[in-house]
Amino acid sequence: MAKKEDEKIPDYIAKHKKLYQHATTLVDTAGQVHSDAYGEAVKKHLMEGGEVKFDKLEDTKIQDLFVKTMSDMYINKAKAHFKVSKDLDDLEKDMLMQAYAGITSHELHRFVSKYGKKLNHKQFDALKGDLQGKIGERLYASATGHIRDEHIGGIVKHVGLEARVESAKLGLSEAKQLLSIYQQNGNLSDDILKQVLEPYQLKKKKEEKKK
Repeated sequence: MAKKEDEKIPDYIAKHKKLYQHATTLVDTAGQVHSDAYGEAVKKHLMEGGEVKFDKLEDTKIQDLFVKTMSDMYINKAKAHFKVSKDLDDLEKDMLMQAYAGITSHELHRFVSKYGKKLNHKQFDALKGDLQGKIGERLYASATGHIRDEHIGGIVKHVGLEARVESAKLGLSEAKQLLSIYQQNGNLSDDILKQVLEPYQLKKKKEEKKK
């Protein structure tokens, strides 16, 4: 039975599901790499007598070393992911870092310099969350790149909104957003619909029509 249900799913929705899941994996992997890079830099440059000394990050030389350790890990992971084997100059390394981790060595250095000794785990987690958010936004948008206007009606049907949404009044960007949220949550609540759509795009409930 499950196989027959799968066969009813339009190709463009099946493709989106596959791309969305891949995007999620890449975002999660980027988050782990951020944690690993930061952890390695802390262990290598801030540990002293078994304790972390964040005060060391007030030293510009330590900041340089800290950034280099993190950047090297990002670049090595990125080269492996994108299957890059040639030697890269600094510009190419930054381009690769940006594509893979959402940050360049220059931006990372600016961040480390800005926070210095305050760059503890909590502060770095905030940066990591911001970077993952930006990476996710880019990747999830790419996962809907093949969706076209003619797919809007099919999307509304797939996410179970035929009785609640006016398909003809729905824009492509909104349909994509609904599909992505549905893929993430498995449902679309009234609160979500109110956030994403305008009132005129929603069908009036029967009780409201009677009034």
